[in-house]
Amino acid sequence: YTAIVSFSLLGDIALVAIICKYKHMRTKGNYLVLNMAVSDIAAMLVLTREIYVRHTQTWTWDVQDWFGDALCKISTFIRDVSVSVSIHSMVFLTLNRFFAVVHPTRPAPRLLAPRVVIPLTWITAFATFGVYFRVYRTITLYGNKYCVSIWEPPFDPITAGRDFYLVFMTSLFIIPLPLMATVYMATARKLKRQAIPGEALPENEKRRRKRNKNVVLMAVTVTASFMICW
Repeated sequence: YTAIVSFSLLGDIALVAIICKYKHMRTKGNYLVLNMAVSDIAAMLVLTREIYVRHTQTWTWDVQDWFGDALCKISTFIRDVSVSVSIHSMVFLTLNRFFAVVHPTRPAPRLLAPRVVIPLTWITAFATFGVYFRVYRTITLYGNKYCVSIWEPPFDPITAGRDFYLVFMTSLFIIPLPLMATVYMATARKLKRQAIPGEALPENEKRRRKRNKNVVLMAVTVTASFMICW
């Protein structure tokens, strides 16, 4: 676990540094990858304790008083916000690559511009998981503290947790995964049709197609790896 966290932090920090330093790396797709890296860094700051808890099977919450209660809310909030931002960034990256390959001469829709998409991923995540600041808290049981979610009025104590989990799974897994798979298959078909044996192409067109293939391959690899690990 220590190795995973260390390599993740080093990789994400290096990625952020490279994209910020070199202008030619500041493409629409790379801005979305940068957004994912930032959210992953935030997650690593709070997931280290959760990894320790799962590894040792020690579920007690060691931080006491008001700070412990605040940390209980903040850590769970950041954890799931990071997942949401990463998945939605991958969805927009998929759509961005689709338009770049299928409609290379037309600009992508303005809604897919990084200055629109990146704030949208964070605002959506904050709005979705802001409820954690109300439902997550620390409780004392048999002399030990635990960080738990308790759904109380105005939420329905019986169904609210279940309904929220259904929304969580639908918006972050059930819809995005088939959507990305479908769009990537359409993109791959378009790339295959472009590759006509013996076709004479200008050098800049060859470079553009090769770049699109490489970017799509990278995006597919990142998406598949994330989904498998998640």
